[in-house]
Amino acid sequence: MPRDIPCPIWGKGNPATVQGEEINFTSRSRVVTRDSLIYSPRAGGAYRLDEFAGTVSQRLQSLSTGAKARLTTWLVDQRRHGTSEPVITWELAHSFGLSSDRDSLPVARRGERLLHFLEKETKSAGETVVVSDRYGEALAWTESTELNEIFFLLKYLSSRGFIEDYTHMTMSESPCLATVTVEGYGFIQENTANPDSTQAFVAMWFAEEMVEAYEKGIEPAIWDAGFKPMRIDMKLDAEKVDDEIFAEIRRSRFLVADMTHGKRGVRGAVYFEAGFAQGLGLPVIYTCREDEEMEKNLAFDTRQFFHVFWDTPGELRKQLAIRILARVGEGPLRRESDKDHSQR
Repeated sequence: MPRDIPCPIWGKGNPATVQGEEINFTSRSRVVTRDSLIYSPRAGGAYRLDEFAGTVSQRLQSLSTGAKARLTTWLVDQRRHGTSEPVITWELAHSFGLSSDRDSLPVARRGERLLHFLEKETKSAGETVVVSDRYGEALAWTESTELNEIFFLLKYLSSRGFIEDYTHMTMSESPCLATVTVEGYGFIQENTANPDSTQAFVAMWFAEEMVEAYEKGIEPAIWDAGFKPMRIDMKLDAEKVDDEIFAEIRRSRFLVADMTHGKRGVRGAVYFEAGFAQGLGLPVIYTCREDEEMEKNLAFDTRQFFHVFWDTPGELRKQLAIRILARVGEGPLRRESDKDHSQR
């Protein structure tokens, strides 16, 4: 029988149900295990904790509000990508604990996510959605922590012409109604990234001194996270390179941009490819050799973003894999990550 519990991520005031608990015969209490299925509206749906569920719960409770919001939105994306019951491991919870508010989604991206949520809730074209009745799930989809953020995002969508029948409300007023417009559906069609892609595009300096960093750091880190790397200079059938770059970025789930450039100066192509990916709404994960950061060689354009700074390829592999799991989630190829990468 399902039992009501506080959501392990959000705690009291955010009810959840759990199935498959075990009995601790010492304390005679019910214990959440990996086999326990937790359903939390505030977390956007169902999820599980790994075999060290008690330790994971403690780590979740110590997360900041912003980190919990980022984790919750990650859970939503996992379900959208086909993992109906994503598992939160201690490693994953810890990686979100290491993230900062700089990793939060921009308002425009959060608004787009709310538009996708409204589309999901719409049973037939032109239907009006009662947003406030589902605000827990709307918070989860948009990396929000308070209902007034949802109202602001609705106002943003209305100003863009993506929804109509919207009246700005306060938290004490309900219901809050919204209807996705023709323009809104058009925007969704044109700007939906490829959520089923297993490819990660790599933008970097193609220099001899970067070979080890790629082969022992970036490439295996991407496989460790469950994705396959794409480097345009390694694509044997590439003809017109510029067109191929655009096409492969569009086919990718995310982009890794290593900003290391040595004494030759900033690599303009890397900045361009990262900007193109961001314009498509793809996650961009920045890395950089540590000595570049110490010498203040990062350009102003990306300096404000979180970077994985590395000193050795082994360090790069470990930290980049953790970063990918936090930003993008576990890819479908992760089960193969213990195989010899050179065979791919």
